[in-house]
Amino acid sequence: MDLWWEGNAHYGTHDWVADKALQAILDGYDTSTKLKWFNGETTFWTERRKMIFLIGTEAPDAKADTLRISLRGKDGTRVPITGFCDIYRHHFYFNSEDFTPRSQIGGLATQFTRKTNDIQKFLREGQCDLAAFWMGVLIHYITDLSNWYAVLDKDTDYLDRYYPVSQYSDEERLTARNYLRDYYHKKFESLILKATDDPSIAGDTQDETRFQYNTKFPIIASFALTPLECAKFNAFSTRFDIEPNYALGSLEGFIRTSSLTKGDLDAITMLDIYIPWADNMKYERGLTIANFPPAFKDKVQEWLQEAIIYSAFTINYFADSWDELGEVNQRKYCADCDDEDKGSDMTSSMAKKALRYSTMLLSTVLFMGLAMSSLLPVMMTVVPAVAKGKSVLAVT
Repeated sequence: MDLWWEGNAHYGTHDWVADKALQAILDGYDTSTKLKWFNGETTFWTERRKMIFLIGTEAPDAKADTLRISLRGKDGTRVPITGFCDIYRHHFYFNSEDFTPRSQIGGLATQFTRKTNDIQKFLREGQCDLAAFWMGVLIHYITDLSNWYAVLDKDTDYLDRYYPVSQYSDEERLTARNYLRDYYHKKFESLILKATDDPSIAGDTQDETRFQYNTKFPIIASFALTPLECAKFNAFSTRFDIEPNYALGSLEGFIRTSSLTKGDLDAITMLDIYIPWADNMKYERGLTIANFPPAFKDKVQEWLQEAIIYSAFTINYFADSWDELGEVNQRKYCADCDDEDKGSDMTSSMAKKALRYSTMLLSTVLFMGLAMSSLLPVMMTVVPAVAKGKSVLAVT
């Protein structure tokens, strides 16, 4: 058993963005980006490693008891990793007066810097599974920064505007703050999830309940944007509706050298559109993104497209570190010699794994049924107990 994962099989918005970003690398605008991840015989992005990458996108939102994975480490050792329920590093705030970044809650910048160094180290040492997993984690954070909730300060950008101190008590403000999180934010994310839960939908879909997207865009390595700068540029664009010139390499450099005016659909304006709409739709059932106000929906689609772009830039940033490993060690450490899904697309790979999981589950149920029938006479004399278990997915 090569890869062991315990958790809930789930394809959500973070997976969707990561999946499309990887498509942009491997099948997108420029074949040179794909070739960086090949050495003629070995590819880093095997189907198995794509799965690890997508599992990584779930880790920041998962608790330790809902996601556990064991990956190949250095010299064949096993490295256990769990979900870490990181609720503090999903945000990046700005000063609205001069557009400059503020100190963000939980140290997102520190997390990006540390994990970027770790991923480069893993790649140079041939710990490719660990590198893929933590790349997925970084993509999770970048995706979050395409959400108004992650770039608006809940106090200054929301409460002070809707519930000023002069008119509301501390208790009322706290209730309003929690309602922003528990209703407005969760309702928004649930509708986005409905539109991104199927990896097979084409980018040019005309289905109004799905987002369109593009994976054919240039990924120019000479810009060499670090993953942290990708996150900051993405957050800035979401917050101010300004298309930054990332060729400058740093957000601060762009801000210093530019005359800036926020766009018509910055995050605060989007919130002002969304809140009354969500209030009016509070008791409606069967809502999809097709029910969004048109301008609002178009901007959210643009946010997700930017998440795909900056996620692709982030993946591409690490190609040189894998190249430094060298062809011999790439074959030694990163090739999946028994990769049964090689050559198949992501969708078919996931389908095979789902089928294998279903078969395992059915076998377990049948076995338990036989065992229970033999134990029935004994069980009738004791107090019944109910045990709740977890799903286990094993990928060989």
